[in-house]
Amino acid sequence: MSDFIKKFQSQIGWFGTANTIDCTLGYNLTDFDRRTWRSNFEIPLDELILFVRDTSFWNDKNEGCVMTDRGIYVINDNDHPEDEYIILWSEFDNVIYKELVFYFFNGDEQIGGIYYSNLIKCEDSEIRNKATSICNFLADLASMVEPEISPIQLAEDGKYEEAVSSAYNYVKSAPESVDAHFTLGRVLYLKNANAPEGELDNDELDAAANEFLEALDKTEKPEEDNYVLYRNLAFTRELQNRTYQARDLYIAAMEFSSNPKAEMDEIKNCEQLLSETWDNYTDVYDYSNRKFCMPIRDFEIGGCNATGIDVFRMSNIPKAMTFPTGHPYPGQLYIGHPYNKSLYVPYEQSEDIFFMDKVHELCYLLECLGAEQIEITSIKGKQVSEMNEAASKMSGSADLKLFSGEGQISNSSSYSSDSSSKTSRTLTVRLDPMKLPYLPENLIWYSQQPQWQRLVERRINNNILEYSESVQSSDTRFTNSTEMDDIQASAKYLWVKIKANVEQNTKSQFRESTETVWNINVKFRSLKDFSNPVTSSNSTTNKSIELTSEEKEYLEEYQLCLEEGGELSSKELRMLDRMRIRLGITEERAEELIQTLKPSYTTEEQEFVDEIKACLEEDGVISDREMRMLDRMRSRLGISEERGKEILRIVTKS
Repeated sequence: MSDFIKKFQSQIGWFGTANTIDCTLGYNLTDFDRRTWRSNFEIPLDELILFVRDTSFWNDKNEGCVMTDRGIYVINDNDHPEDEYIILWSEFDNVIYKELVFYFFNGDEQIGGIYYSNLIKCEDSEIRNKATSICNFLADLASMVEPEISPIQLAEDGKYEEAVSSAYNYVKSAPESVDAHFTLGRVLYLKNANAPEGELDNDELDAAANEFLEALDKTEKPEEDNYVLYRNLAFTRELQNRTYQARDLYIAAMEFSSNPKAEMDEIKNCEQLLSETWDNYTDVYDYSNRKFCMPIRDFEIGGCNATGIDVFRMSNIPKAMTFPTGHPYPGQLYIGHPYNKSLYVPYEQSEDIFFMDKVHELCYLLECLGAEQIEITSIKGKQVSEMNEAASKMSGSADLKLFSGEGQISNSSSYSSDSSSKTSRTLTVRLDPMKLPYLPENLIWYSQQPQWQRLVERRINNNILEYSESVQSSDTRFTNSTEMDDIQASAKYLWVKIKANVEQNTKSQFRESTETVWNINVKFRSLKDFSNPVTSSNSTTNKSIELTSEEKEYLEEYQLCLEEGGELSSKELRMLDRMRIRLGITEERAEELIQTLKPSYTTEEQEFVDEIKACLEEDGVISDREMRMLDRMRSRLGISEERGKEILRIVTKS
């Protein structure tokens, strides 16, 4: 038994009337009572209970005081759990009684106080006679305890396991304490900051970050605590090579810094470390993680850290980002183009810009496919002439030519505009195509438009002559209502930070766009009518459409065999091979010709095809139940009913 415990137990009677119910030494307790006290006061198992004082009304053991060999646990009121605390023996060296309260001091610093009835059981008139001896008794006990070394000091001394254990106990004993959570986070950080190379524990560092976030959530003095907490969060993320997050955390800390220049140096240092990522920003991050951005003046950036919006200093915007002429402006919200990853446009104009961009690309594609006439009719919303004029202003420089063209498509073209009604206007473009139809390179929207892909296939392989499509601005809206609410809240937060006019900016940058619907109708020149066609140098499909008479004869015979039997027999294959040799067609060219007959599918359509094949695999029949399942899958994949039937026919036939 330690001297401390011997001294404690030798002073029987210091606490007043002795009994085994509400004021007694620990060894008088039953195991059941001891377990109840330990549970209610959250006392670790490795501490010895020396004394209890129960002040609860029904002796429920959930209010009063418990002394252990580590400290004095106090619950003043069991209806207010936040009014719980512990005074460690190692924390004080003197006790003074005054006006029914025992005050605990470390030197001249008061560290706490305990109302007398939580320590002893006696009448108010008796306490004065006992107070001096109790003060001396408690101070003597405290003098026998070695001062506890803080967990952070233990970590700084390299005693990491002891430090971690002590820090976890600190959080357990004071779960609402900002300092407790900070201490645990700091200990876990220090342990890993000094770990040998290659031995970082990312789980521990994530735990450290969570402790700092918990402390941030609990702090009632942000002006005192946030600077230290944000910086330590930044240190942790830097250690994990999450430098971009660290930069944002230094920006957050800058708001509470007494020396903003030091924080700016940290921010610049992070951006320097990120130089490769920074210069390739739009390649490194997924669209969902870089969708919105807002440039901020360097001197205003402190505290500008908002969910969903990347913030950049005006003097150091990533080189991978491009903006319309005259942009960017500080405090302007920008949205990234969903398919042209380098371009960012003002959010307030984005729907119109993306809509016109899609229309331009479709018209360019139609020209490359040999359009003789394109008609664009305004059905709803903004008129063609109105949007065309706006587009001319927006695309005054090359950075808003989002798709790449080859220059002049035809040797002559004409434009006319006819008013067909009070609510509809039609723009007509007449062209004289000189090149055989081809798929141009570097299209932006094409890869995400399965109907355009089918158009190219039908135009090149089947000589389609007319085509119509409805284009809606809602299809180029890439922010749903929930996301818009979140982004608007973040933008308002940033505008407050930079002292901008929040109401005016909200009104101008989040105004509701007019829904616009246009019909696009096109008439193509027949492939038979191209005389002395010009060959496109960048075409990837010319070989399949510039056919000699011998190649046409071979391809027609091959297609005829397919249509009659679905699969080619060995006899048909030998006959076709003799025909190929007779016509002077090489095996390589024959294979190229055959490939033009095979259907091409988008990623979603190929998934649908695979599922159809799986249904056919067992017995070659698709049941009604499987058909319903396939129909639901088709709808989920965004495949039209007509296209679904076409795919089903092709797959089942093959």
